[in-house]
Amino acid sequence: SNLKQPPSSKELELAQSFKLVGISWSSDPDAMIEDSKALKTFFVKRGEMVGEAKVQAIFKDKVILSYNGQEIELK
Repeated sequence: SNLKQPPSSKELELAQSFKLVGISWSSDPDAMIEDSKALKTFFVKRGEMVGEAKVQAIFKDKVILSYNGQEIELK
């Protein structure tokens, strides 16, 4: 049995529709993520949602989202 699921088409679709626009770095950083499908821009902190994905971590140069137990990295 395979333990780790390969990314589904839904995850790949999310990864492609989300674009990291910028990061406002501080002790509690904000990320600005554009959803090109919904034509919305999200200003989020760690733990908040971007559509159906959750912001796992914000680094100086990337953001990690999680969706359905899979990690999606935006740079």
